[in-house]
Amino acid sequence: SNHTLGHSYLFTGPGSETASENFIKSLLCRSSASSACGICTACRLFLKNPELVISIVDCIKKGGIDAVRKMRDEAFLTKAQNKNIFLVRFPERMSREASSALLKLLEEPPRGVLFVFLSENPFLIHPPLRSRMATFRTNRQISHVYDALSARILRSPLHKRFQETK
Repeated sequence: SNHTLGHSYLFTGPGSETASENFIKSLLCRSSASSACGICTACRLFLKNPELVISIVDCIKKGGIDAVRKMRDEAFLTKAQNKNIFLVRFPERMSREASSALLKLLEEPPRGVLFVFLSENPFLIHPPLRSRMATFRTNRQISHVYDALSARILRSPLHKRFQETK
């Protein structure tokens, strides 16, 4: 169905950090609104400590193959209810080896896992890897590029939200 969610999103540009967080929060939120309510347990957990509901990988610090292997292992584990979202910062800093390993993961992702990438320079991301990502360019005026997409996803049943778009 065209109401299902792809599994790999890239946010870039000024305001992309906010946009990516709001995108993730709107997916986790238990309210029926198209953006995060800020009140439900998922929102409160996220606001208090995003790492309780998502795995944050910073490629500047851990951009090597080990970080990707750890991510792959975590992605294939049966996750806690919400913790099946990976926020990956600075994928352009990854080594070629790590990029190739991540590409394999994105080509055949476990069902129900979502990857959100944040990049300062998407043109430095290994091109085959970048081609797997739906890209959102944000600016400070419109950091709400995710809204229409979130609204569409939120109209679909929960179990369909994280299926790969066919």
